Amino acid sequence: MNQEEKIKELEYELFLLKHAFFKLHDSMAPNGFTEQEVSELDRFFMWVYGTKNYPTKEEMRKQMADIKNMEMEELHIASVKKILLAYQADGVFPVIDIILEEFQNVDVNTEK
Repeated sequence: MNQEEKIKELEYELFLLKHAFFKLHDSMAPNGFTEQEVSELDRFFMWVYGTKNYPTKEEMRKQMADIKNMEMEELHIASVKKILLAYQADGVFPVIDIILEEFQNVDVNTEK
């Protein structure tokens, strides 16, 4: 196998790995989120990572409510923390740890 063939094979393997990664990430999406909503949330986290403009607890709640097309009051802060914890578990977005610092006093077992 010559070098050009090796490069093509590696590119193909990289494509397969990326595809598998995105499929896994989609399957780990928080319950009740569509693929489009997950993509919007992912873009938001990438924006936060790039700008280092970390949202407050209420800003994060508003962002998720906007993505879900619901009123902010309909989305409990404990639900927001649960979603963030699900994202934290997959380890894709390191900014989640920083965002979660705002949620230290939020009990995920309450819906208030």
